Amino acid sequence: MTRHPSRFRYLPWLARDVARGPGVLFLMAAVVGSVIVWRVAERTGSSPDPGFVQATTFAAVNVILMLVATGGMVNTDVQQGFYRAWFSKPMAPWWFYLQRWLLGGLFVLATPIVYGALLALLLGNGMGVNVALLVQLALSYLLVGSAVFLVSTLQRLDWLIVFILSSAEQALHRLAQSSLELPATLEFAYRILPPFHLIGIGGPTLSGGPLWHVVGYGTGMLVLALVVLLTRPLGSGGRA
Repeated sequence: MTRHPSRFRYLPWLARDVARGPGVLFLMAAVVGSVIVWRVAERTGSSPDPGFVQATTFAAVNVILMLVATGGMVNTDVQQGFYRAWFSKPMAPWWFYLQRWLLGGLFVLATPIVYGALLALLLGNGMGVNVALLVQLALSYLLVGSAVFLVSTLQRLDWLIVFILSSAEQALHRLAQSSLELPATLEFAYRILPPFHLIGIGGPTLSGGPLWHVVGYGTGMLVLALVVLLTRPLGSGGRA
């Protein structure tokens, strides 16, 4: 009998790594952000609405937050050889990295709660956390986090590649909404890229076609990443 037969035997280690990496960065950013808001409130003599502060903050850092939470998920283990130790005992790579991806999402959703608690402590007028904000962050993580996860199974610099794709898609969206007509090549690229322009924070919550577009695209990339891990040996190809 193995000492750690559970499929969740690495979960505490994964949680520790996420806490020490993205978790620490998120906490530091929340502390700095809340102190800045508090100092501004002290100087102006007015206390801002915490809901507005939350929406404004996460609208500015939305994509960056997701990239930090998921960057290097798979390829860092491959490049540094950690996967040989992780999988020295029976453990499916797809299940291992799915747990890591889910933990990243939990830390993302915990960030506005921690930020709100600090705002409430310093300003004394509430946390500003609501269901709409959490849903928008969850959808953002599903889309951006799944994109990083998928690229990480294939290539290095996953976060940079997704950042470039996100910036390009949003630029193409602005052009498509203007009076300019996109060339056929750019129009095709705009149609096939993930709909990053739909995941803004602070606006109306997605519904109908846009919601299903984000959910479908994000879920599809997540499933494809798991399929790659299921069928392609770690340490092969461009991620080695």
